[in-house]
Amino acid sequence: MCGLALSGLLCVVGPILVVADDTLVERVKREAPQAWERYRVWAAQNNVQGSFRNLDRKTYDGGKVFFDRTMSVRANTSAQAGFCIEVFGEQHPNDDARKESVVGMNSKYAFGLRRSDSTQPWVLNHIEFLKEPGARPTGLLYSPASFPSDLHRIPYSIFTQGITFETRFRDPDFHILDASLASSSEEVRLEFATPPKRRPSGSWDSLARGTLVLNPARQWAITSFRLELGMENGRRQSVTGSYEYRDVADGMFLPAQLRFETNSEGKGGLYDIEFELKTGSQPPESDFTLSAFGLPEPFGIEWERPTPWWLYALFSAGVLFIVTVIVSFWKRRLAARSAA
Repeated sequence: MCGLALSGLLCVVGPILVVADDTLVERVKREAPQAWERYRVWAAQNNVQGSFRNLDRKTYDGGKVFFDRTMSVRANTSAQAGFCIEVFGEQHPNDDARKESVVGMNSKYAFGLRRSDSTQPWVLNHIEFLKEPGARPTGLLYSPASFPSDLHRIPYSIFTQGITFETRFRDPDFHILDASLASSSEEVRLEFATPPKRRPSGSWDSLARGTLVLNPARQWAITSFRLELGMENGRRQSVTGSYEYRDVADGMFLPAQLRFETNSEGKGGLYDIEFELKTGSQPPESDFTLSAFGLPEPFGIEWERPTPWWLYALFSAGVLFIVTVIVSFWKRRLAARSAA
């Protein structure tokens, strides 16, 4: 998920802006975190999941598509362990078929699968037994448990290196330089700065400064942005992008599209991501196992299975037969007494 928009977010911030007001900054600080939490809770309770397609084009090579990636997420967010399956598909221009892979997790184990194309059977390439439900797998590049959470944060995320705007906003080094209302709407434009630095984990945090346009009417979701990145090698990169949303029930919304462009010393790319997200019911844990992909379960792993419907039918038929016999017996007995 974090790789879906690594560079961030066409900056359509064209409306004329009124003079900044310090009270607006305080409003953003007060209202935005609460709105983000409301959206996250709603998305988790309604089990928002689905898929997206990411088309990557080189701007310096006639807009040629050099990468076509899809990802589908299926999850049960009500379970303490956070069961999840993520199916990837990717194809380069020189590939004959779309390669697919799976990363999944249930309460007992995590696993990885792959296949060369959709006509081939799945091949197991990793399995890891969990010490306890919800434990983080160590043999996978990332934990599947983070996928649903990422989907629930898309409207207020800058996916540069996997850190959300919510996280940035709470960072003491994140400084809001200016806040203004667009004259033609209720959207809020923020200019911010944060020094590039090395994180405690050792990775390099490249975000330096940028502009965000937020929509208070949509839980302070990001509508457009422009980022300036300071790379560890000293190079600079800019990223501009915008989101589109679609309304759903309860006055909420889901991401529909993300478009952004990167530029670094005259080279860059165009990225077009289409989301197909929806709310849904919580699927059973059996959907997050190897057997759901046509593979045998690991030795020693057993799952509780629902009682087959035919057992219920057989039991009902047996009860009906017994009742019929008893009624018939009493009828004959009553008839014999009447004759006597």
